[in-house]
Amino acid sequence: MSGAMAPRQKLKKGRPLEGFPNQGPTVQITAFQSLVQAGVPEASGEFTATATDPEQGDIARDLVWSTAADGQLGEGAAPILTFTTPGASQNLTAQVFDGFGEGANDVVQVTVSGGE
Repeated sequence: MSGAMAPRQKLKKGRPLEGFPNQGPTVQITAFQSLVQAGVPEASGEFTATATDPEQGDIARDLVWSTAADGQLGEGAAPILTFTTPGASQNLTAQVFDGFGEGANDVVQVTVSGGE
């Protein structure tokens, strides 16, 4: 056949096309804060992060935010997170996975302290 197209390679589950290795995403928390709890049972604040993947571009919408003490707190690039475990410094993790299952995260320390 003249002008016939070459057969397309299929995407293998969890892996990019043959000959094109997957490059994992990167995550960076860009704004965070310590929180003061003023006589209420929880403290909230806005946090932001970027997440990019060489093959997929901006994947910040897929970020998941969590701490060991409070578990999953929110999703996306700029969530308002509510912490329910006061009086301690906590490691806040923003984590993302690309479409091929490769993950990345960034961690910052957040202090939730009692207010006056």
